[in-house]
Amino acid sequence: MARKILNALTWLILACMILFAAVLLVPRLMGLQMYAVLTGSMQPAIPAGALVYTEQVQAGQLKQGDVITFRQGSGAVVTHRIVSIDEEGNITTKGDANNVEDQATITAAQVIGRVKFHLPVLGALCEWFKTRTGILTVTGVLIVLILSVFLPEIFSHNGRSAGRKKD
Repeated sequence: MARKILNALTWLILACMILFAAVLLVPRLMGLQMYAVLTGSMQPAIPAGALVYTEQVQAGQLKQGDVITFRQGSGAVVTHRIVSIDEEGNITTKGDANNVEDQATITAAQVIGRVKFHLPVLGALCEWFKTRTGILTVTGVLIVLILSVFLPEIFSHNGRSAGRKKD
């Protein structure tokens, strides 16, 4: 009975890991880039901790109201909504939850892409996986999965072999 529960738990964890990997890999194969939203500046449209999937677009395709991901002059990556685009192509942005527009305008060269969709919580989870605790946890889960698959089999063969020698 315990072995059946262990097998079911192993398959459940493995299925969750495969699903998580698919959620991260399939969009990349479709040309989308992923970024974690670390702050609440885009709430309620995009909550803090979400993972945004960004598609590359030409500057001429951008319009007021689009949510874009861009690189600030400092190098920080930000996801905000376009408030306006002037004649020279300079873009003014603002987080939905912010009271004022972003101070610096951005150029088309700074735009990484337009947000196609987002998934709540996954950004925070991806960021956690990059930490020491996250890496150790994933490693531990993988070790437990491997052991749960092979150890019962090893012990059951050893028990049968020893029993046969006594006969």
